Formats: sequence, structure tokens, C-alpha cells
Amino acid sequence: LIQLSDMSGNSNHGILNGFMLNGVTSNFLLNNDITFSTNCLAPYEVKMLIQGYYNGGGTMVPLLYNSGLSNQTTMTDYVTVEFHQHVAPYALVYSTSAYVMNNGSISLFIPISLVGGSKYIVVKHQNTLETWSKNPVNLTSAGTYNFTNAASKAHGDNMVEVESGKWAFFSGDINQDKTI
Repeated sequence: LIQLSDMSGNSNHGILNGFMLNGVTSNFLLNNDITFSTNCLAPYEVKMLIQGYYNGGGTMVPLLYNSGLSNQTTMTDYVTVEFHQHVAPYALVYSTSAYVMNNGSISLFIPISLVGGSKYIVVKHQNTLETWSKNPVNLTSAGTYNFTNAASKAHGDNMVEVESGKWAFFSGDINQDKTI
């Protein structure tokens, strides 16, 4: 038996089997079903490569695995992905941290309220230049934004070609001062 409660203080009882909650959820209604009435999350994927971790063939070194920090053989590192308004002053709307896999994929969940809107996508990593999408991206549920297939996907074409047709974020911004 598990008790769920939301910020309004409402609570209900029930059994959950094989159910996982990720991120911000609220307003549970539990009568043998679960209904999310606000702040639902939608899957989204960002794809990026990191110059210093690039291993060839569209993959990166699985740094976290090689360092013994993960048992997943494809886990490279973690990043912060932000979504910003498409008009000045480009205010931060949502931010989340996620793992980047050795093929460059970052699987995350975004608030359903962002779906259908246009936002700049920003990726931050401890050793790369902060990189923004060149243009606002129309967000869709289960959508993908791929930085790896063209320099023009990043603001200012701010990426390096690590292999023919494969583009990566510049490595070397260790102190995060936005310069290398």
C-alpha cells in the first residue's frame, strides 16, 4: 500500500506495480487509475557530441563507465539541458540534467506545457562551450533535436567537425568562462 499526496494536501491510497515517476508531477487522482491533471512530462531527445570524448564512428568514449562511475557500458557523461524563451531576453523556462550516452543521445522529459511552443535549446557540459540551438525549436512530444549533423544547428555555427558530417561541441572550457 502506498500513499500519494499532492501539494494541495489531497491524498488517496492504492497499489502501484511497475510504475515510476520522473520529474515534477501533481494532482494525483487514484481510483484504480492515475490521472495527472497538471505538469505532465513529455519525452524529448537531444543529440550532441563532445569533441574531446569523440571516438570515431559517431560515438564517444563511455567516460562514466570507464571511470567506474556507471555500470552502463554506453554512458559518457552528464549535461544540463535548458529551454529558453524565443524572444529577448531569452528567459530560462525549464532546465534539467541528464546523461549523454556514447552515441550522443540525451533522453529527457520536458513539461507538457512546452510542447507546441518554440524554445531555444541550450546544452551545458563541464568541459564544453555552452551551445545554443541556432534557431528556436518547435517542441513536440517524442521529438528530437540533433546538433551532430550540421554546424548550422548551433548558434554561430559554434561546433567543430570531428569526422565527415559529424559535428561536436568544442571541448576545453574547463572554467566555464565561455572561452577556450
